[in-house]
Amino acid sequence: SSLPATISVWIKPTPVLTGTTKTDPTNCNTSTGTITLSGLTKDSSYTVNYSKNGVAQAALTLTADASGNILIANLSAGTYTNFSVVLRGCQSNTIAGPITLSDPNPPATPTATTNAPICSGTTLNLNASTTSIGSITYNWTTTAGSGFTSTTQNPTILNATTAYSGTYSVTATLNSCKSLPGTVVVVVDSTPAKPVLSSNSPVCSGSTLNLTSTSTFTGAPSTLSYLWSGPNSFTSYSKDTSLLNVTTAASGTYSLVITSKASGCSSLPATISVWIKPTPVLTGTTKTDP
Repeated sequence: SSLPATISVWIKPTPVLTGTTKTDPTNCNTSTGTITLSGLTKDSSYTVNYSKNGVAQAALTLTADASGNILIANLSAGTYTNFSVVLRGCQSNTIAGPITLSDPNPPATPTATTNAPICSGTTLNLNASTTSIGSITYNWTTTAGSGFTSTTQNPTILNATTAYSGTYSVTATLNSCKSLPGTVVVVVDSTPAKPVLSSNSPVCSGSTLNLTSTSTFTGAPSTLSYLWSGPNSFTSYSKDTSLLNVTTAASGTYSLVITSKASGCSSLPATISVWIKPTPVLTGTTKTDP
């Protein structure tokens, strides 16, 4: 008989995945999620395979920690499937999943409010609020011709013009997650410019003082109401007005404010100064003979 022949064989252990855990991304549209594979041999290096949203991802080489876990880090929101590992050419079982990583919920849609309708030349206030809690930022945009944008929660617009009329939208952002927009409609009504005044002053007492006005406001004079004021508690509601048989007490400054009938927006007062000259009056005669 021959001497015994021997051969050594090595049976490599086939890795077995026993479970998974996950952490969702901490911010929207970021790669801050993780998936952990468990049941592996500590300090061993594995080739890790998986798919995201049905697409196979590039294989990773990762080492199991002291507890036999492999952490797949830097994952974004999506559906992950078909997890397996390879150790020394031996492929593990497959955990089909799915494991879904989800972004945080966005903030609640903000409520948008305004002090409009307002008159042009005044201050437009925009306000936003949301029921969500946290370090929230806001972003305003508009369809208005002004092209206004702002990242202030409650912006103000000084000396607003009619170009600021339109729909305003505001979104709230928390943890990089953007809410649906809240909207508010803003109306900035046209304020009439100061009218141009004229008069037939100076006139003599006892005659007629005429006060006239002109305005460039659209549709004037029918679209406007008028309010004159002046000395001796004088008032008039006509575009042009006349004072009959005036006395010198009618001398002084007269003002006119015009108001849009549609919006109630009033102009700044226009003023004009008039002078009533005293008319000499002969009260009698005397004589001396030659």
